[in-house]
Amino acid sequence: MAEKKTITVFGGTGFIGRNLIGKLAKKGFKIVVPTRNPYLHGYLKPMGEPGQIEVLKFNPFDFSNLNEFIKSSEIVINCVGVLYEKKNQKFDHVHHLFPKFLSS
Repeated sequence: MAEKKTITVFGGTGFIGRNLIGKLAKKGFKIVVPTRNPYLHGYLKPMGEPGQIEVLKFNPFDFSNLNEFIKSSEIVINCVGVLYEKKNQKFDHVHHLFPKFLSS
């Protein structure tokens, strides 16, 4: 049987992302979840087999290392979103600049 693809899920710690990760893990995909604080989101790892889900530190305000997270992935999914702005979470950055940079 062919090895399953690697999928990077940005926003994987939110409601939609967590549910998506659970479904992808059941289908056997290897999943990379970039997040600001990986130590707070270790609960994602038991959704899959040992080593199937990687939760890695990512600074969403520094796009310079974005390619490091996606270069080994065949599929990239963006589930990042905010319902209201906060000091460090502006609509323009989250819903416009990040997706634009991710797609380039």
